Amino acid sequence: PLDEQDTIWYVMDEFGSRVQHSDQPSFKFTLFLDSTKGIAYTLMWPLVQVDCEDEATRDYVMGAGDKDLRSTRLLPWFYRDVTALLTNKPLPPRTMDDLDSEGRCDEIIGVEDEGVDDIGTVSCTGPWTVYTDMELLKSFMTLAEFSFTDDMDSADIVWIAGHFRNFSELKSCPHRYVNQFPFESVLTCKDLLARVCQDDAVNDDGDRRGPDWLPLSFNLLLELPQFARAFQLREQQSKDNYWIVKPWNMGRSIDMHVTNDLVKIIRLSETGPKIASQYITNPVLFCRDDVGHVKFDIRYIVLLSSVKPLVLHVYNVFWLRFGNRPFTLSNLDDYETHFTVMNYGDSQLKQIHCHDFIPMFELQYPDYKWHNEQAALYEVICAAFKAGTCRDPPNSIIPFRQARAIYGIDMMLEWSFGMLIRSS
Repeated sequence: PLDEQDTIWYVMDEFGSRVQHSDQPSFKFTLFLDSTKGIAYTLMWPLVQVDCEDEATRDYVMGAGDKDLRSTRLLPWFYRDVTALLTNKPLPPRTMDDLDSEGRCDEIIGVEDEGVDDIGTVSCTGPWTVYTDMELLKSFMTLAEFSFTDDMDSADIVWIAGHFRNFSELKSCPHRYVNQFPFESVLTCKDLLARVCQDDAVNDDGDRRGPDWLPLSFNLLLELPQFARAFQLREQQSKDNYWIVKPWNMGRSIDMHVTNDLVKIIRLSETGPKIASQYITNPVLFCRDDVGHVKFDIRYIVLLSSVKPLVLHVYNVFWLRFGNRPFTLSNLDDYETHFTVMNYGDSQLKQIHCHDFIPMFELQYPDYKWHNEQAALYEVICAAFKAGTCRDPPNSIIPFRQARAIYGIDMMLEWSFGMLIRSS
C-alpha cells in the first residue's frame, strides 16, 4: 500500500562511490533487489568496449535528455549559477496524453459538458441502498433512510474510497449517484491543484504564480529547471527560500520534507513525482498551555453538489490539528514542529473542538474576529473550486448530474507585513 511505502537512500561501497560522472559513460549502474533475502545490490555492466586501465564512469542523471534538465539534476555534484542558463518558458497546455505519461489512469466519461444546470433530483420509493467499501460508513450510518448492499449494480448510491473511473456506465442507471465527479483530480492531486490555480508563467523574479492564497509552487517532474532558477534568484536576492516538498498524491505527511537546500530538493525529485511549495515561515501560531506557540491548520469538509452552477456547502464543524513542539525554523527535520498530522503513529494527538477554539483564538488575537477570518477562508475555497471548474476536461471538473462529492480542505493562516492572510 502507498501509505506503507518509504524511500531508502544508500551509499555504495568504496568502489561504487569512486565511479565518476560522464555524459558518455562506460558503464551503467542499476539497483537490483533480491526479494528472497531482502538485500539490495548495485549491478554494473559495460556499455562500450573497456580495456585494461580504462576509467569506469557512469551517468549520474541517466534518462535526463533535455539540456536544461540535465544541467539542473547535475547541480548536486557540479553546483553553479544557472539563473542565466536555464529557460523560464511556460508549460504547454495539459492534455490527456500528459496524464497518461505521468502514471495516471484514464477516466471513461461518456458524458459531455452541455453547459447546463447539472443539479438533478432522483426519486426513491424506499430506503436508499448504498454500496460502499468503507467500514466506517457501514458502522456509523444508521439512519433508517439508508440500507447497505454488497451489489454495486443494484445500489442507489455508490460511495467508495478508491477512484471511480467508468462514468459512462452510469448512463444506463440514471437513478444512481456516485461520490465523485469526473476529473476531480484537478483539485485532489497537489500538482494539478497548483496547476489550475496558478499562472503557467512564473514572474521574472520567481515570486508569484497565481493568487495570493496559493504558495508559490513548482511541479518537480515537469518544472525542475524553472524551480532551480527561481531558487537561485531568490537566494541571490536574500529572499525567504524555505520549501516543503510533497508527493503529488499521498497523505498523512508521507515522504514530505521541509528544507532550504536546493541540492536536497533536486535529489528528492528522484524518488517519485513531487511538488515543491514555498513553506509558510510566518504562520499564525496557537498557544498551547502545555507546549507553547505551535503551528496549526484547519480542515473544512466541503460538499460539491453542482458544477454548473457551482454549488458548494461547508460543514459548520471544522477540525483543528496542532504541532506538538514550539514552532521554529532551527530544526527543519523535526516532524512534531513542522507537521500537524499526529493521529498516526506514536505522536500525541491534541484535540480542541472548533466551538472551544474560537473564543481561545479571539482571546489570543483580540484584533481578529473568527467569523471574519472564516468568511475569508470560505472565499479561498470558492476561488479554488472556480479555478477547478472553469476549463475543458481534463483540466477541469465537468458537470455530472449523478455526482455528489465531499472533500477535505486543509488551510493555514499566516502573517504578511503585519496582516493576517490565508493559505491553502
